[in-house]
Amino acid sequence: MQLVDAFASLRADALKIMRDATLSLNEWLAVSGPEEASAPGAAPRKLLELLKPLDAAAPRLHCCYRLSGAADVRVRFLFALAAAISVARGSTSMPPPLPGVLERLRSRFFVLRAPYGDILSCW
Repeated sequence: MQLVDAFASLRADALKIMRDATLSLNEWLAVSGPEEASAPGAAPRKLLELLKPLDAAAPRLHCCYRLSGAADVRVRFLFALAAAISVARGSTSMPPPLPGVLERLRSRFFVLRAPYGDILSCW
């Protein structure tokens, strides 16, 4: 019974992380353009701030998010993450840790076993 209770707690944690990350990423996407004329590099730095906690939680999130039972939350999360990664890849001024964080999140959530591979490149 303790294992079931622990897993329920992990699922609830995964749902909270996905909801919070989706909201933050969508807010970031709404205000960031390819490059801001007034503060170049501000958007990539802000994205790095948003993605660092997600990167740290990714292993635990990845093992639970598919079993969360909330398909709508998962889809919104994955779409917001995919959009943020795509926009960030187009940036010319990324802080040094950002490419590594983007790559880890891409490989964790958007690279599937053969024959599918990198599904983010299809978007």
